[in-house]
Amino acid sequence: MTLFLTMRSSLRTFQEWPYTELSLGDSSLGSARGRSLHTKSAHPVEYFEGRSRLAPSRTNWSAQEDYLLRRCATAFPTRSEEALYSRLRSLHGQEPLLAPPALVLPVDPTPTTSYSNPTAPVIEQSQNQAYRDSLLHSAVELLAESPCAGLATEELLSLALDLLMDEDRLSEAGARLDSHALSVFPKRWSPGVHRRPVAKARPLNGRSRRRAQYAEVQARLAKNFKAGAQFVLSGDWRTAPCPESPLPPGMFEFWRELTERPSNPDPRPTITPATVAWAILDPISPTEVTRNLRLMQDSAAGIDGLSAKDLLRWPPSAIAGYLNVILATCHMPAQHCICRTTLVPKARSPKSPSEFRPIAVSNVLPRLLTRILAQRWSRHCPTSRFQFGFQERDGTAEATALLHGMLRHAVSAPRSIAVAVLDVAKAFDSVNHGTLLRAAAAHGAPPPLLTLLASSYSRTSTYILGTEVRCLRGLGFEMDGVTVDCIAYADDLVLFAESPQRLQQRLDGLANGLSHAGMVLNSAKCVAFYVQALGKEKSACLRPCDVSIGGSALRSLGPTDTFKYLGVPFSYRGKVTVSHHSVLYNMLQEVTKAPLKPQQRLSLLKQHCVPKLLHELVLGAVHRNTLKRLDVQIRQAVRLWLRLPTDTPTSFLHAAVRDGGIGVPCLAVMVPFAKKRRLDSVLSSQEPAVRAAATVPSALPGMRMAAQPVRLGQTVLASKLDAKEYWRTSLYESADGRPLLHFANSTCANHWLSSPVRVFPWLFLRGIQLRAGVLSTKARRSRRTGREDVLCRGECGQRETLFHILQCCHLTHHARVWRHNLVMRLLAQRLLKDGRE
Repeated sequence: MTLFLTMRSSLRTFQEWPYTELSLGDSSLGSARGRSLHTKSAHPVEYFEGRSRLAPSRTNWSAQEDYLLRRCATAFPTRSEEALYSRLRSLHGQEPLLAPPALVLPVDPTPTTSYSNPTAPVIEQSQNQAYRDSLLHSAVELLAESPCAGLATEELLSLALDLLMDEDRLSEAGARLDSHALSVFPKRWSPGVHRRPVAKARPLNGRSRRRAQYAEVQARLAKNFKAGAQFVLSGDWRTAPCPESPLPPGMFEFWRELTERPSNPDPRPTITPATVAWAILDPISPTEVTRNLRLMQDSAAGIDGLSAKDLLRWPPSAIAGYLNVILATCHMPAQHCICRTTLVPKARSPKSPSEFRPIAVSNVLPRLLTRILAQRWSRHCPTSRFQFGFQERDGTAEATALLHGMLRHAVSAPRSIAVAVLDVAKAFDSVNHGTLLRAAAAHGAPPPLLTLLASSYSRTSTYILGTEVRCLRGLGFEMDGVTVDCIAYADDLVLFAESPQRLQQRLDGLANGLSHAGMVLNSAKCVAFYVQALGKEKSACLRPCDVSIGGSALRSLGPTDTFKYLGVPFSYRGKVTVSHHSVLYNMLQEVTKAPLKPQQRLSLLKQHCVPKLLHELVLGAVHRNTLKRLDVQIRQAVRLWLRLPTDTPTSFLHAAVRDGGIGVPCLAVMVPFAKKRRLDSVLSSQEPAVRAAATVPSALPGMRMAAQPVRLGQTVLASKLDAKEYWRTSLYESADGRPLLHFANSTCANHWLSSPVRVFPWLFLRGIQLRAGVLSTKARRSRRTGREDVLCRGECGQRETLFHILQCCHLTHHARVWRHNLVMRLLAQRLLKDGRE
């Protein structure tokens, strides 16, 4: 009693203390280092404002400045260094030393495509003829050995033979190819009628509204499960019945004007490549055709209605011969230059035509040819070393690892770095065709390939909203001895410089180059920041970065601000710790409250909810305990949806369907293994700067966390197979999961769970409960209550277990006999159907 009174008195005294907020200079925080750490974590803005006053007024000469000085000296070859120094001193008081960036240094003229060697055109013509003959020989052999009534017709074979015998007929080849393609690949696709239903009045009654929502959700899931899943997860199902929103006014006129606007000529001269990659035009083999068509089986069909699965039924040698004829003639048939375009909204409720993204789909055959040429291009014509997009590499992991390593190294080393994260506005639907041809020629594309590209670009058209329109526009930081001045993934750019002044010069040059290509930077989506090294303090300071694009200032990143690059959140210090509790909670709440069947909820979780989290969890910085808490959220939701008791074995939820479980993904196992796989790809990258960025000392904590062994209980898992074996063993060792050992690998016993479309919801729930062994029996209830009466209510004298009720109890005898007769009747029908007696 005395102890209780003392605690109550202390609590009352504590509650009566006045609340005082700790100031930045409060001595109660301990040492100066402790106060500095507290200020940096709790008051980052004030911390960096104080640190900015410690910035040195002068800095050492950087490598970039040394390079500019050497380049400036080369502009005066007749002057000595002493003469230049004396002249600069005499001009110091007369006029400003710094001229505009365009006048600081003379720009050397860029070499054009004209060859200095007079015999070069002759060599090029001979190589062109040699490759054309090789392609035609291959085409004749392939078309002759596999005649195909659909493709390898006599007309196509005679065309190849005529070109092989008489080169003068090359001018007639285009018309003959167009006629052949028109007969073999006729237009079978017709634009759908865009009906916009009139909005119906929402029911006022709660039950009627729920029925209307159920009908709307089920109709959308049956039509397109992916679109229906997005409809559910976004919360739009609450406004059902909701017809499709009307298209913004002027939709067709906007996109027609954009696509048919002629490309502005690129005035920049073309750089002459050191070598021309003629190997790109090697004859296409049937093996290449088969391999690439198998990888394209999930792609959509074009206006000819033929999919990759349809083309796999054709002889691959006939397809390879047809593609070789196209390469030899440098002419893409007009029927293959027609696409169909779908306008996909970028936002939930687009208000203007610019908020749609055009997705053009051509025929499968030109896509097959483009895919094969792209693979050869990546081998023979490598692009920029820091362009990670559209290449056969783990570009996302390498680009994010390089950016993270550079930022961590700049903060911890410390090193000064100015960074600009840029967004190109409408990069894929505004680029000039001339710029694409110029870039292809500069990287070594052979002249026949340039002719084929130019022919395709000039004659391409597409269907937008059912109408055919023409397409005249296409839809320095040092790391391990390597100067990294940019990171690019397609149109997602990151520029680096040693100071904001140099970064501004690079932005001006980039904006100028993009303007020649018909593209612009979207300054509203760009950010910049400047990390300045404080050499005397041996630390770094985040300072404002005042740069602009076309007169529009870029947003300067603050100490608490973040930005996303390739879907991964970053700050000025590198990757930001990912916590998806609220994101997962919102998705689970939508799935729980939406009018869905239990099997649909389970499918949405496996196919959409978990995959939405994986990208940031795998590439971002996440702790193992965060993954465990996310798994707890998922298991609680699954138990709620399937009406399972809380003591349902965890192994039953995560074990594979064929092993007796229901196959719910386990993030605590899936994400670490995925991180290890992506880390291995980064460490084995062919780019030294990427490997160096992943192994800088300041980035090692993240690497050590990714390299930690995966543990489940007391078991260390080395691979996904070990995890699968762990869940299977754990399930079979549990009291409820032991019976699953006898029929786990049975396909018939698991088919209803892997394809539960036609299963009634109530039957699906009872089947899951029966499979898990959690149906209420006296023996199972005694585990919690400790009751001694566990004998069967049918007075059998046996324990009332699930096995006893299903197989032994006399009360269920008639149900067992009916089930046996039903199985025998079904088996007899199947045997009679197969013609057996």
